Amino acid sequence: YNRLGKLWVDLSLFYIGMLLGSSAPDWLEMGKFVNGKLVRTIPHRTITHWLPLWLAALWLIWVEHLIGFWMFELLVIGFLLSGILHIIIDACSLSGIPLFTPFGLRLGIYRTGGTSEMVFGMVLVASSAISSWQMVARL
Repeated sequence: YNRLGKLWVDLSLFYIGMLLGSSAPDWLEMGKFVNGKLVRTIPHRTITHWLPLWLAALWLIWVEHLIGFWMFELLVIGFLLSGILHIIIDACSLSGIPLFTPFGLRLGIYRTGGTSEMVFGMVLVASSAISSWQMVARL
């Protein structure tokens, strides 16, 4: 298929990955409802919200990209980048995220559910979309 068709396929895979990964740090905790209450297999905002783990996975995918092309790598890159954005947004909340270890020190700035969270999230999404468009256009 032509270059424009490839770009649309690549962007589609990337954005599908972003959609799936945007809430992944939360649903990877594998919670289930018991008597109307959510019970998580993995405690909230621990290992699934540990930024070094997500960055290592992104680095591995990038190294794989340098070695050779895998059809679904843009899907995975989108998934990982939006998961990282989720973690960055959570890092700024009062309950924060673990910084140095999956269960360790936390840093928080604002309360979730407020206007500042929405503005911060919109700025991150817009800058991510611009950056991702530039990144995909170079491939």
